[in-house]
Amino acid sequence: MIFGVVAKLYQNTTDAISSNDIIAGNGKTATIVYFCHEEAQRGRRVITNFHTYFENSPFYKAAGFRMPEYMDAQEILDGFFDREDVCYGLSEVQKFMNSVGNPTAQKAWVEGLISQRRKLKVDILFDSQRIMSFDNRLREHTKYWYIPRKFHMDDGSFCQSEDCMRHHFIQVFQEVPFEILPIAMFDCEVIGKLYNTDEIIRDVISAPEKQKKKKKVPEYEEAPEPKRKKVNPEDLKGLTEKQKRRVLERMGEA
Repeated sequence: MIFGVVAKLYQNTTDAISSNDIIAGNGKTATIVYFCHEEAQRGRRVITNFHTYFENSPFYKAAGFRMPEYMDAQEILDGFFDREDVCYGLSEVQKFMNSVGNPTAQKAWVEGLISQRRKLKVDILFDSQRIMSFDNRLREHTKYWYIPRKFHMDDGSFCQSEDCMRHHFIQVFQEVPFEILPIAMFDCEVIGKLYNTDEIIRDVISAPEKQKKKKKVPEYEEAPEPKRKKVNPEDLKGLTEKQKRRVLERMGEA
């Protein structure tokens, strides 16, 4: 399945909380790390396009715990069909699946990979600031939409600042299909130790170039040398010696 984590799901909303949601620093990547960490505890293979430090997890030495792997987006897509039963964590997906600017062939290629994920038993968690920032092909395949919201740990008040230095916790709300209660809650300081919170994602991807068919060059056989006509002595009658020599030279019999 595909799970999208965004700051806002709709352009206009009547939700009293989400109408004041901050765009940056509200816990989108932390939400991906939280769910990837749960999969790692189950022993499932996890691949992310950002660096993680799951050795800081209290479950690091637990039986069955599996450390995640780092790959950039291009590496993930290039080997997509070679991996089964994988959970992918993709941050800043709009960097390589932007809604504008990317070639149509590239978008169609990515859609082809995503549409085959079920057969490979693959789950994809991705985040982006706005739902309209990435290509519609990815939106159409996304079944679950999450919105994380940040609260102050000391008094439980909703945090509306992306630069707030207070201790926070995150509640993850499932907007589609709608669930009234949060589906997850975690301490930001605990999850923040499991990945590089300052990492800048610079992923770019390119679709494999189609191999151009080589034009078949027709093979030509060398034309046989034309057969030379032999001079009939009767044709030389009445000619002078000089004229006879010229005829024989032209016919190659001189």
